[in-house]
Amino acid sequence: MTSPDVLAAQLRESLRLGVYALRLLDREGELPTTQVGTLMALKQGPLPVTTIATLSGISTASASQQVTRLENAGYVERRPDPLDARGVLVAVTEAGLHALQATVTARNNRLSPAMARLSQREREDVARALPTLERFFRSLLDE
Repeated sequence: MTSPDVLAAQLRESLRLGVYALRLLDREGELPTTQVGTLMALKQGPLPVTTIATLSGISTASASQQVTRLENAGYVERRPDPLDARGVLVAVTEAGLHALQATVTARNNRLSPAMARLSQREREDVARALPTLERFFRSLLDE
């Protein structure tokens, strides 16, 4: 059994490599990773900029700039909040959904061959680890 400290160090190193890989994948498709995350959240429905900021782990000002870039590209639109006369919601457009799908497909096409190079057992190990990793990362976000 691995101690939490050793495992934390190993996870940090894996994440460092993963972040580097994500940056390389930013070259695949139309959208940078941060915009993919925003559009994925907006697929569930319109959100205020403050919620986008919270979900992205960035400041409201940064989220607002990101929304402006997406809006200028035609990928999102701002709408009045029906529950708050002063509020604004951000919603994904059809063009945004198309760009998101194209980017996700391009990145998956890049990841698939790398995944295929793993043995069947390694792929099964990855598949088993993913739900635990997702729970772990969500717990960090909830702290």
